[in-house]
Amino acid sequence: MRYRQVEPPSPYSGSLYGAQTPKPPDGSPELSANVLEPREFPFPIIDPHDQKKPMAEFNDIATVLRHRGRSQAKNQAFIILDSKGKEIGSVTWDKLASRAEKVAQVIKDKSGLYRGDRVALVYRDTEIIDFAVALFGCFIAGVTAVPINHQDDYQELNYILNSTQAHLALTTDNNLKAFQRDLAIQKLAWPRGVEWWKTNEFGSFHAKRKGEESFTAADLAYIEFSRSPTGELRGVVMSHMTIMHQMACLAAVIASSPKKDDDSKRDSYGDARIRPTSLLGEILLTYLDCRMGIGLILSVLQGVYGGFTTIWSVQASVTVPGLWAHLITRYKATLLLGDYPGLKTVAYNYQYDPMVTRNFSKRHPVDFSSLRLVMIECISSDPEFHEILADRWLRPLGNLRAREIVAPMLCLPEHGGMVVVMRDWLGGEDHMMPSWDGNPDDVDRKELKELLLDKEALKTNDVVVVAMVQSSANDELMSTGRRSQTTG
Repeated sequence: MRYRQVEPPSPYSGSLYGAQTPKPPDGSPELSANVLEPREFPFPIIDPHDQKKPMAEFNDIATVLRHRGRSQAKNQAFIILDSKGKEIGSVTWDKLASRAEKVAQVIKDKSGLYRGDRVALVYRDTEIIDFAVALFGCFIAGVTAVPINHQDDYQELNYILNSTQAHLALTTDNNLKAFQRDLAIQKLAWPRGVEWWKTNEFGSFHAKRKGEESFTAADLAYIEFSRSPTGELRGVVMSHMTIMHQMACLAAVIASSPKKDDDSKRDSYGDARIRPTSLLGEILLTYLDCRMGIGLILSVLQGVYGGFTTIWSVQASVTVPGLWAHLITRYKATLLLGDYPGLKTVAYNYQYDPMVTRNFSKRHPVDFSSLRLVMIECISSDPEFHEILADRWLRPLGNLRAREIVAPMLCLPEHGGMVVVMRDWLGGEDHMMPSWDGNPDDVDRKELKELLLDKEALKTNDVVVVAMVQSSANDELMSTGRRSQTTG
């Protein structure tokens, strides 16, 4: 079945949600890009921390941040760890929201920029909190953020600044000093026509002195630059509507994933599916770069949308035997986001010497029972490693649903890291199994299907199944040349 190239309805629209599609204000230009219709969900998306708050009430992600700042004021939003697992920074939701409001206020009052103008964000990978503050400050101020993640590459930085016509750059004091020093050493000219502001010196917004103002977000939320497989630097524009569609999809997948001691409820779309595992909500642990791609989408944007506590550690932490397992146990992580190189490192370290992991901390015996989803960023799936990860790392360390929680995610870097395909529990088995009679008891949730899709067909928005491998206890079936009958 061919995807329809039409303006997508909101995932909240329809009889399930009882709300209209969020629309840009009158008079604003429409985006000309062809977009795909988002997936529909069999249950409404509700705020995990307030069962009476439908997420359909929010038109953009910045409004959700304001809500988090009020409703979850003292909950931790981000925790930053060093290579030894020591906390080096953290921020609560009210502090994050107030700092973002302050950045927005300064931009609107002192920059002279108009709605939709570009603002560069220049932050190091460890400056996640400052980056998130600046990003949402841009959203609230109605300008378009342009993250620049390789500031050491002067040519790339200059190209992005010039191509986006960004005349304002947000950064930190330490970052700006390092940048000035690097330019002096390399005898390079300072980028022309760009004003640099240090957001870590702005302080916080005080709502008592000046109440929160209504705002109109720009059509485009941010522009992410990445290199194509041929090495060409390309910019990908992300609209607020696209962000909210993606957030709703990911929220539905996470809400429907199996929960501990919830076997009898996970095939129904009752409240049990959308209730968080604790009062603190989901706890996401990752080492991926939170300034770009899937790291930005899940750790920052989805973290705000779902009210997660995001715990980020430098990538070097996965090379320390036992440390990553200790962090999962210590913080009782429910969601894990990684990639194959990192997860292979921790899994194979455990195979080499299991006792290093098991004896890493006497105070926190290793326990993976809290994990509900292990999301793996990839372009091609590695089923053989999934078995090793599940059977030789997750299960021995306490997760009894090891094979069910491994969820590879097809993320396209040249499209801003958007999630195209991932494992979920949202139904649709009738599309994958034509002979299925609709009885959920007949579905083996542990069964993984491998599909080979035609890459060229995807370019024309067709999904063509070239081959399918269906494994079971008794047989293996290979079928070829099928055209997919589903859009999910």
